[in-house]
Amino acid sequence: MKKHLLLLLVLFGFTTRVTNSQPSNQIPNGDFEEWTSTSYKLPTNFSWSSNLEAIYRSGSSNVGQVPSAFHGSYAVRLETIGTETDTITGFLSNASDLKGPDPAGWKGGIPCAETPTGITGYYMYNVPDNSDSAIIAVMFKKNSISIGTYIYYIGGNKTSFSPFQFTFSPALSQTPDSVLIIFVSSDVLHSERGKPGSVLVLDSISFTGVSNQPSLLNGDFEQWSDYSTSPILNSWYSNYDNVTRTSDAKSGMYAVQLTTIAEENNGNFRLSAGYISNGIWNEVTQKMDGGFPCEIQKDTLVFWYKYLPANPDDKAMVNINFKKNGITIGGNEINLNAAIDYTLVKLPIDLGELVSDSAVIQISSSLWQSDTWADTAVSYVGAVLTIDGLKFLSTISTNVSYIKEKPQIHFYPNPLKETGIFELPPDLDLANMQLLFYDIAGKMVKLIPVKTNRLIIHQNDFLPGVYIYKFIKNDFILGNGKIIVE
Repeated sequence: MKKHLLLLLVLFGFTTRVTNSQPSNQIPNGDFEEWTSTSYKLPTNFSWSSNLEAIYRSGSSNVGQVPSAFHGSYAVRLETIGTETDTITGFLSNASDLKGPDPAGWKGGIPCAETPTGITGYYMYNVPDNSDSAIIAVMFKKNSISIGTYIYYIGGNKTSFSPFQFTFSPALSQTPDSVLIIFVSSDVLHSERGKPGSVLVLDSISFTGVSNQPSLLNGDFEQWSDYSTSPILNSWYSNYDNVTRTSDAKSGMYAVQLTTIAEENNGNFRLSAGYISNGIWNEVTQKMDGGFPCEIQKDTLVFWYKYLPANPDDKAMVNINFKKNGITIGGNEINLNAAIDYTLVKLPIDLGELVSDSAVIQISSSLWQSDTWADTAVSYVGAVLTIDGLKFLSTISTNVSYIKEKPQIHFYPNPLKETGIFELPPDLDLANMQLLFYDIAGKMVKLIPVKTNRLIIHQNDFLPGVYIYKFIKNDFILGNGKIIVE
């Protein structure tokens, strides 16, 4: 595999679980119809956490509520999860933005009208050999400028709540107007990664030296707020900040959209391409793990795409590599040029005499060019790649229907008041065609065999609401849309 392909996972990032439950030679969720939103809770006023990263990369949150409280009903639990080479440290803060290594750039916090002299609370931790420790950081601000930052470590094997108390030294020289608090489950300041399995539980956090606690502190963690992720692409690893679901689909209801964005790398500009893959980079072996099962010798990978690069020199990338017994045996790659409208791509596959047992697909919204390119390519920010209908040609039951434009299907009137009419092209083959209706929750509510090119539906067959319809023929979606029933 080319060097830039091997580097993509490391430099562009990846997340969310992959499952290999699809039949052989079917690309799992290659039509990008399956997405999941995950709900989680955070202490009220502590909205910045590692949960998004954890959910995208592992499928579950690593900061949450526990009933084993020192006082009251709840405490907060943070855990470092993952493996030694792919670790997600639990962190929680009342900040609104912690991007970048310089605390002066951290934003948010809560109002603070007094001058605290220290911080106290209760905690549990589970690392008896001192190979890891948790972090408590506090930063006070005045007129958005830091006037004092304090970092403390707690650790050990604390199986029951143990007290901690730290004095701010040097003491604050003036009264702040806000305070920002950070809790971290592992010592990421002295090691690149935390120790998987390190668990920090906190309760009854308060400031010393004040007559009243800040009103928004919520240091007893009794108040909690509900959160939910944006829809996450099932069966693929993906970035959480620049991979999204779009209804601008070639077929079905959804497609996947990848956007190249700007990020920070130690306070400096860093380009981050939208990226998805059904494999995962192994830092130890320097190889791609995972993928999906398929037995391929010769075939064609087909898909539809749109691409709007911000820089005309930029290109998107689709790569597929095949493996046998864990060894790469071949593949193919294509760089995608700008395309305003959906454009069909057919990528030939020929593994010679070999037959694969698995494959890994990687898709990126910008093309990797050099080791330093992402540090300077400001003009590439904003590239947008939309992909839909990713399949092996051998698995498509009607190849002709797949590679031609969808037929023009019209419905009127919309909203539906009494009767509505679907008009299909007179030359359209109706054999094995069905019309399906789904409610907004995704439940199929009606199925109609299509026997005529002019199909009438009635208002009294539906409850009032919004419905999605699909015309399906031999597992291929010929048309879809939305109707409103009054």
